[in-house]
Amino acid sequence: MAIKQEIQELIAVAEARGVDAYRGMDWCDLSDAEALQFGIDRAEFPRLLVAWQCYLAFCGIIGAEDAGLEPETVTAERTRFPQFFVEQVVSGETFISLAGEWCGIAPEKAQAMYEKVGAWNRRNDDVV
Repeated sequence: MAIKQEIQELIAVAEARGVDAYRGMDWCDLSDAEALQFGIDRAEFPRLLVAWQCYLAFCGIIGAEDAGLEPETVTAERTRFPQFFVEQVVSGETFISLAGEWCGIAPEKAQAMYEKVGAWNRRNDDVV
């Protein structure tokens, strides 16, 4: 199955949970303060979260299965986009490009997600 199809299925599941499922203080949640600070619309957050998790799988930070993807799909994307793949390295520019390619996310929205996760990581001394 192509990555776009897998991701659209993951987005549908994420969106079906409803926006309140993502309220909280963990990296995978969107607090009211983060929504305001980064300009992230709660209705768009499930799509952004799926894109981020798939990107982490692409980078090898998490397993493909942890993101809900087939390992073969991730391998195929690494082959398709060798210019973006650096094992265990996260890049804002790469995330923005792949979020657009895979999910149709506008660059400014992908940038907001990247900054939100980065700020959470800095606040919690977590390194990704």
